[in-house]
Formats: sequence, structure tokens, C-alpha cells
Amino acid sequence: MPRRIALLLLLAAGLSAQPKRVLYFSHTAGFRHDSIATAREVLRTLDPQRWQITASEDLAMITASRLRDFDAVFFFTSGELALSDAQKRDLLDYIRNGGGFGATHSASDTLYSWPEYGEMLGGYFDGHPWTQRVTLDVEEPDHALMRGLPPSLAWWTKSTSTAPSTALACAFC
Repeated sequence: MPRRIALLLLLAAGLSAQPKRVLYFSHTAGFRHDSIATAREVLRTLDPQRWQITASEDLAMITASRLRDFDAVFFFTSGELALSDAQKRDLLDYIRNGGGFGATHSASDTLYSWPEYGEMLGGYFDGHPWTQRVTLDVEEPDHALMRGLPPSLAWWTKSTSTAPSTALACAFC
């Protein structure tokens, strides 16, 4: 999983001459994955000329004034995070105004009581079935990160969500 995070970040890095400032947010209020620390270490190895990674578990980072300092926010979270209504609004406004957002694995096991979060992700975690084949649909084929990909890709996963389909889209536009 940390390799997937690094790959997404590396792909997006080629789109800008300025280093991308990314908030890697890993607060957990539910099950805590051991791979969170590994992912943090992998992110620290990325080229600082391309990436400025800030790792945090501090819920106070999710405010309009603090989010303004980042090009993207990446969630590796779980559980019902104690975000205030103002923080939820600030995060959605940040994304609606062009801030990048990415999430991995257990981030779909987060904030079940906030419908807008689930809508943004496309669904919530619904248990670990046996490994299964899923189809990823490329939603933005003209985006630089998606060019050259076929309209859909086969992918193997052990996780599922309540989303009707899995989409491959640009998280760091």
C-alpha cells in the first residue's frame, strides 16, 4: 500500500515545477493499520524538490487557514473523526476550490456519519471479502495522469465498499 501512495504522488509530481505540498493525514479513531508508519517513512524518502510532505494526526490541521498551506490532502484514516461542522465545511470548500484530495484503504472506513464524505469517496468500507477482481473506470481520460490508459482496467482487491463501481480519477489535479 505505501508503494501505491508513492506511485500516485510520483505521477502527479511531473505536472508542476513547484514542489507539491501534501498533508498526509493519518488520524485514527478506529482500527489502526501498522502500515501507516511505513507509509509515512516512504513519503519522507520522496524528492524534496517535488514534494513537501507534512505528516499529521492533529485534527486541528483541518481548518481553512491551515489547509490553505497545502496543494493536496491525503487521508489514511479510520473511524469517526471528531471533526466539527466547521472543519467538515472547510475541507469540502478546500476541495471544491481546487485543493487536491486523495484517500487510501481505511479512509473509506471513516466518517460514516458525514454523508458528504461518503459521497466524495464514492462509498464506504463494507468488510473484507476474499480477493476479487474489480473493474476501474477512467473518469477523466483527457487528464495528463490518465492519458494513454484504456477506458477501464482490471484490478485485484481484497477490500470493497458500498459504491456501485470503482473509479480511477485524478486525486492531485
